[in-house]
Amino acid sequence: MRRFVESLPGRVFCHVVAVSMVLPALSLLLATEAGAQFVQKPSWAVVDFINRAPQGGQEIGAFAADAMSNELGKTNQYDVSAMDTVRRTADSLDLKLPVTSEVSLLRLAQELNVSTIVTGEVLNYRIVVANGAKHADVLMRVVVTDVPSDLPVNGSALMAQSTDRPVETSDQTLINEAISAAAAQAVRDIQSRSLPIATLLNTMYDTALVNQGSRT
Repeated sequence: MRRFVESLPGRVFCHVVAVSMVLPALSLLLATEAGAQFVQKPSWAVVDFINRAPQGGQEIGAFAADAMSNELGKTNQYDVSAMDTVRRTADSLDLKLPVTSEVSLLRLAQELNVSTIVTGEVLNYRIVVANGAKHADVLMRVVVTDVPSDLPVNGSALMAQSTDRPVETSDQTLINEAISAAAAQAVRDIQSRSLPIATLLNTMYDTALVNQGSRT
């Protein structure tokens, strides 16, 4: 036996046996590390906002939704559906934008397979001229709805302002800038008020077992 172990075939056999014993443990370790690195982000979708300003113009609501979707994407905390995808899906369901019906919004969310849907309203906007410059003010409201429960769980209501620009600057440029500022502030508000997510494991009489993570 010793002669076989010391021979070339014997040494090769011993190395193969050693590797075959270590390989399963190594594979398990790599699989555990890969699993730990994978974190599924919450799936969100933003729908065209309703423009309630007396001046009208649905392009304002569409731009507000684009700005909101862009700001949510910047946080890298949500899997945000592309606005083109949201609009194509709404069109395939024969839903007119902006979608105002609660039932239609839920249909859209389910078709997009998202857990959260964001809606909103541009309540008003104006151009203010003073001291040889002008800026835009905008009032906006954002509502975050949990799709499974059909309940509003977060949101923001705010006024935002563009920077002062020369009077030659187009009104639309200033309005868009104010809306972008409002979207950025709305996302900050939403993140500051995010509700914790947990799993209801069991209930018994007047107690509930809730798990908010593997260590909680």
